[in-house]
Amino acid sequence: MAVTVINTTVLSLTNSAVQYLYMVDFPQTSVPRVVSTGSSCTVALDTASVSTGTSASVNLTTDVVTLQPNITFLLTAYAQYTGSTPSVYQIVNAATGAVLAGPNPFGDTLSYAITPATTTTIKLTAYTLDGTNWLPPSQISSTDFIIQAVSGFTT
Repeated sequence: MAVTVINTTVLSLTNSAVQYLYMVDFPQTSVPRVVSTGSSCTVALDTASVSTGTSASVNLTTDVVTLQPNITFLLTAYAQYTGSTPSVYQIVNAATGAVLAGPNPFGDTLSYAITPATTTTIKLTAYTLDGTNWLPPSQISSTDFIIQAVSGFTT
C-alpha cells in the first residue's frame, strides 16, 4: 500500500470590522453597557483571505468552521480589542459549546491542535470579564484565525 498526503488545506480568516461586546443602547440610560459578564458572542469573520484544500471550510454567515475527521489541524487565532473592560476570546465546539482552547486575553495568540474523530464545527467566541465597568466597554477591533491541516494520510 502506498501512503499519500491528501491534505494541503489552509484557511486564513479575518475580521476588520468593529464588533461590540456590549449593547449600544440601554433603554433606561442610553449608555453603552456590557451585555452580561461571561455571556459570550461569536466572533464575526468577514473575509477568507486564503482558502486552499477541502478538509476545512468556513460559513461566513454563521462564522463557523467545519473540520473533516482524521486530519490534524493547527488552529491559530489572534484578536485585538479596544475599550477598558477586560475581555477574552476562545475556540469552542460550535455544536456543543465546549471550550477547546482558551480563554486567552485579547492581544495574546491562541494556538490549538485538534484531530477530530468525526466532522467537527468550531468557532471563536469572546466575552467580557467585568460587567461592573461602565467606562467605555470593549469592542473587538480585529481578528485573524488561521486553520491549517498539518497531517492527513490515506493508504
